[in-house]
Amino acid sequence: MRFLSALTLATVACAGNGQTPCIEGFEPDGKGRCQHEGDLNSTDTGSRLSSPDSGDPPDPLLPKGDCDVGTAGGTTALQALGRTDTSEGMTPPFLLIEMLDAALDGDRFWAVGQGGLFSFDLSGPNPEIDDHYPDLTGRYHRLLLLEGTDDHPPLVYVTHRSLGLNVIDRSDPSALSLVYELSQQNFGGLTRRGDFIYIIQHDGDLTVMDASDPVSPIVGATVSAEGHPWNVVAGADSLYTADNTHGIGVFSFDDPANPAFERHVDIGTGALDLAVDGEFLYAAAGSSGLIVLELSDPNQPKEIARLNLGTPIIDVTLDGQTAWIVDQESVWAVDITVPSQPVVLGKADTPRFAMTVAAADNRAWVGDWGAIGGYELDRSIASPVLSEAPDTLYIMPDQEELSLKLRNDGAVEATLFAWNASELDATLTLDTTTIPPGTSVTGRLHWPTNLSNGTVCIASDDPASPALEVQVQRENSQLSIPLGTAAPDFVLTDLDGETHRLSEQLGHPVLLIYFATW
Repeated sequence: MRFLSALTLATVACAGNGQTPCIEGFEPDGKGRCQHEGDLNSTDTGSRLSSPDSGDPPDPLLPKGDCDVGTAGGTTALQALGRTDTSEGMTPPFLLIEMLDAALDGDRFWAVGQGGLFSFDLSGPNPEIDDHYPDLTGRYHRLLLLEGTDDHPPLVYVTHRSLGLNVIDRSDPSALSLVYELSQQNFGGLTRRGDFIYIIQHDGDLTVMDASDPVSPIVGATVSAEGHPWNVVAGADSLYTADNTHGIGVFSFDDPANPAFERHVDIGTGALDLAVDGEFLYAAAGSSGLIVLELSDPNQPKEIARLNLGTPIIDVTLDGQTAWIVDQESVWAVDITVPSQPVVLGKADTPRFAMTVAAADNRAWVGDWGAIGGYELDRSIASPVLSEAPDTLYIMPDQEELSLKLRNDGAVEATLFAWNASELDATLTLDTTTIPPGTSVTGRLHWPTNLSNGTVCIASDDPASPALEVQVQRENSQLSIPLGTAAPDFVLTDLDGETHRLSEQLGHPVLLIYFATW
């Protein structure tokens, strides 16, 4: 009931702001949908869409027209704030690529990555870099901010898979100084609870450090566990790891100095990041999306919701009733007022590769590869959030029919206005021109064999992506053989030194996985 009330209020607020996502010749009806002028009392939903370039009778399906009509959409819930790219116009030239973790402390954004540790001042119109710690070389992976007290200055703990742990005095962000270092292999994510710092290792183990004196932490117990954890968070009664092999790792806090490994909770996929808030745990689970688990039994998290956005979610952070997530291409704001019913409030594409996000007070700052970008959420605005799946359609030489799925992950219904293609002979058929929240529709694209590569666009009232574009590819000059052609025979050697020939696998499915060791 709380969810329905919040959604209704958001929709009313949207209309009250005077947002009119309709193209010329259309106007919103009482439900906020676009109807042709003069036809608001008509029950024929097909009469509100017709081709702007012909005098033909109205088409009950999606008409072919100008995709630019979609740019008349309303205001998006996410508005861009300042942005700074570390590779452009900075003196001296700093190296900051692949930002992997970040945290906010008031008007300051802290980040670690390939360039070590960096600090950005957010008080102005654009982030300004104060300093980077020059003695941190290579790729640092995680950081943890500790507030200053009467006994010690404000600190930042940073980890490196090969070099271990460094503790930096951040009293003066423009003059960072090292106060402690520990050489250790495989250190990754870390979290604090009471006087203890818990650091996961990428071989599954957990290292406990007594941080009664945070400037000089003392290495304590090592708790063994299988898996490949990426990050760790501390709940009220248990410790949880985001394990890329086993899902969610659980350690009990019966003895904080020596937590006991309890179990791995299978979520059907690996987890890349976690955030915890009271009785709920939020997992960034790659291509499985955002998974919500309740913690009524702290040692046995139970899945209650899964928001699959059709894109790999790699980082999550919480800001009140909002979960902010990134997927390397975009930043998303998700309403978690009712944790069992997460709803997308807004989405914004990022120019580079969104790797990490930190948020507070309805503002999120994204580590966008080598740049920092800010985004502000207006929760009073409700809009559709459309995406296409896939964004590139590969078609065989003798193939003419393809399926194209459109998904609406937003809080309100999406209206489709028109479609078009770079090729005149292409046709797209959709059985509806509206997509309710949390649903998808599948269109049938006809692409004759005489057509090569091209583009299909679809105009809608999604203010963030008013004209979706899908690439259609039948040929690729960069491929050594044409699409659809039988793969040439080849031989590969596995880690045990055994050879495998493709032709020997005839009659069996073969999956090839390409990856980089870094």
